[in-house]
Amino acid sequence: MEISDRLEVKIVEAVDLDTVDGGTNPDPYVDVTVGLDTRRTKHVPETRNPVWNSSALVFTFLLANNVDEIFINIKSHNQFTGNDVTIGTCSIPLATVYNSPKVEIDDWYSVVSGTEGGLQKGKIRLKCFYVNELGNYFIYLLTHPFAHY
Repeated sequence: MEISDRLEVKIVEAVDLDTVDGGTNPDPYVDVTVGLDTRRTKHVPETRNPVWNSSALVFTFLLANNVDEIFINIKSHNQFTGNDVTIGTCSIPLATVYNSPKVEIDDWYSVVSGTEGGLQKGKIRLKCFYVNELGNYFIYLLTHPFAHY
């Protein structure tokens, strides 16, 4: 039996994202990074209030011991130059989900420019679900005391 903790992150929507390139609406997409693993949503054309709420956009990450945050980077896709522009970022401490295993956390997070304390560039809504397989393994051991491992 393999033991691993799993985190599911669903990018739902963002609101009030900053404009780009002198005031045009962005073509936003999101890079979600947990540890060394990064996943990307599709871009939504020309909107400051994108909605990604799709079951196809549930990203599953296996967690390592040294992972302590979910890092979100919202960018605007530029199909002409290929030089995508960062709208803003946010960092969510994993302690938020570690303290609530098997409970979906549905919350809004501020998107800021630069480092923490930067200017607010909008908000993003995420749904996170953490499964602690180690806890399930111990329950299995307690309920199956004569199983061979």
